[in-house]
Amino acid sequence: MVHTAKALAALVGAFSAGATDVVFAGSGGCDGQDTHCKDPVGNAEAMLWAYTLTNDHPTPPHPIEPLLMLDVHGIPAWMVSAKSPEEGKDCLFVMLANRSTILSFQYSVDGPGAGPGPGPVLKQIGDAVDSHGAAPVHGSISSDGRTLLVANYHGPDDSCSSTGANAASFSIAPSCQLTFADARPHNGSSVIKSRQCGAHVHSFTAGRNGLAFACDLGMDVIFTYKVSADSRLIEVSREAVKPGQGPRHSVMHPTKDVLYVVTEMGSSLLVYSVSAEGKLTLVQTSSTLPVPEGKLTYGSKAAELVMSADGKTLYASNRAFDDRFESTVAVFEVSEDGLAVKVKQQMVTAPYPRGMALSTDGSLLIVESQTTGKVATYKVHTGGVLTALSSVEGPPGASSLMVMHSPDGPDQVIV
Repeated sequence: MVHTAKALAALVGAFSAGATDVVFAGSGGCDGQDTHCKDPVGNAEAMLWAYTLTNDHPTPPHPIEPLLMLDVHGIPAWMVSAKSPEEGKDCLFVMLANRSTILSFQYSVDGPGAGPGPGPVLKQIGDAVDSHGAAPVHGSISSDGRTLLVANYHGPDDSCSSTGANAASFSIAPSCQLTFADARPHNGSSVIKSRQCGAHVHSFTAGRNGLAFACDLGMDVIFTYKVSADSRLIEVSREAVKPGQGPRHSVMHPTKDVLYVVTEMGSSLLVYSVSAEGKLTLVQTSSTLPVPEGKLTYGSKAAELVMSADGKTLYASNRAFDDRFESTVAVFEVSEDGLAVKVKQQMVTAPYPRGMALSTDGSLLIVESQTTGKVATYKVHTGGVLTALSSVEGPPGASSLMVMHSPDGPDQVIV
């Protein structure tokens, strides 16, 4: 069943008893190295799918169940949520890479339910907003919750122009409406001309105390910005990485001043200490690949990076495009001070694992296969190690994930 994003107040499905999360999975399209990926065609296919996720059972055999498909008239390459000042409501922002726009939704848990309790409601707020750059592929929320930070990638991968590549910011209204605030252009290149002939801002990750970190895959540079109270961006510093590595995504430790960066072409995990002013100092570099593959030439590229809420485990996905390599999720143990990581597991996955997210209670890891469009679940055990559970169909070129909490009980979603 397909519904447009503007189809408000339409009943589309019911939660299974005990469902505690809603999962949104979006298409990011295919890339040239994923030769078996099914690329979405125009608006003929719904590219944002929703699921119910049951994470309150010790080992649910089928924790994820399809709920609905939404036609957002674009490719939702990234999604991020923010708390609304209005009680019981959140904002959901969806970045449409192929249209260079951002959709705003209000997500609340006080709608009419199919059972005795309330049900989640998803309501689009206003029209799509221009991303003020080209191809937004990532976003996060500033530490004070007032600003949406957006990475405008600017493609295609082999473009030698940096026009449209930037780090942008938008102020967030209580209604979830966005207002453009600032954009800081990136301009440069690095050594792999098929990927780095121009700037490519691949992520813009919020840290603490108003800091934010923009990974530029094309320039091989990590930018540190300060986000002001009025959502303006002030560049603080730049940290160059080894040429050809391609910094892609980053996460901040939940309690320590440590930033973790995954490099796409280098398939490495970089650990940085962060000064009070936002200066990065590299303290460790680790491969994300299984040990035998680290001795081979380029045949896999890292994608996503996810950290557990307790700061003890990191997950990095490896997208194999050479038959000598395997697609895996690398599970890293993180030291108590956050400055050291060690691989403790390589979980083999479906081809080209791109998007990843943890359930709200951290008991399940959800992983998308770009090649197959499948959305898989893994049980998270003590120490962060994984075992496979089940998978369901997802959007073509599946790549982006957002998990949002839902009230317990048999509920329904209204869009």
